[in-house]
Amino acid sequence: MHEFSIVNNLFLMLKKHKKQKKLKKIKKIIVEIGEISGIEIELFEYAFKTLKNFEEYEEFLETELQIERKEAKVKCLNCKKEFKPENFVFICPFCKSFNTKIIQGEDLILKKIEAEI
Repeated sequence: MHEFSIVNNLFLMLKKHKKQKKLKKIKKIIVEIGEISGIEIELFEYAFKTLKNFEEYEEFLETELQIERKEAKVKCLNCKKEFKPENFVFICPFCKSFNTKIIQGEDLILKKIEAEI
């Protein structure tokens, strides 16, 4: 369950941002999680709810988490067509090439922070 480690790092980053920007309170964060990022959304949400109850992160008790799911997209480097991989199969469905590249869906991005100044 690496989601706890990821959320822990997210809270550390939020603490730093809050201090640098002299924010009173972080009300909401929007996180984009790629479909093939290896992050389980349910575990990520559970880790967020659990860790914000720890004394060191109690300043985030009222912080709302919104998750947006980013669909996976792959590009064939041979025929140049883009496709959505099915069941983690990255073979081009058009030309059957293995020469493909993931172009979307493997990231975790903190998209937005809503705060009280």
